[in-house]
Amino acid sequence: MKNLLKKLKDNDFRVLKIVENEEIEFVDENDFEEAQYGFRFNPQTNEAIKDLNEIAGENFYVIGFETNLGDPIIADAGSEGFPIYFMMHDYWEDFEKVANSFDEFVANLKSIDRIINIE
Repeated sequence: MKNLLKKLKDNDFRVLKIVENEEIEFVDENDFEEAQYGFRFNPQTNEAIKDLNEIAGENFYVIGFETNLGDPIIADAGSEGFPIYFMMHDYWEDFEKVANSFDEFVANLKSIDRIINIE
């Protein structure tokens, strides 16, 4: 997990604005633990939530969100390159791989940003 936090810290691309009020935003490394609440931990009891662990495993961590609906972006900290997954927050079984690595995901977001946010 330490290496994943370093990736988040070193990432120079923080927000992709898709349309008004809809963005993909990375979690700041200082807010990493808080980002796990509601997915890995219950914020009221601080107990583990079994759903994400059962679906994905113990090495999966929320690293960002789609800001309109709060859908999480999840990294596999237990695999080389930190593959990235997307999950609809109300449909935990809809857990899809969207990039083979953290770096690939950021590169894809930067490409999309260049295309849709041309000024």
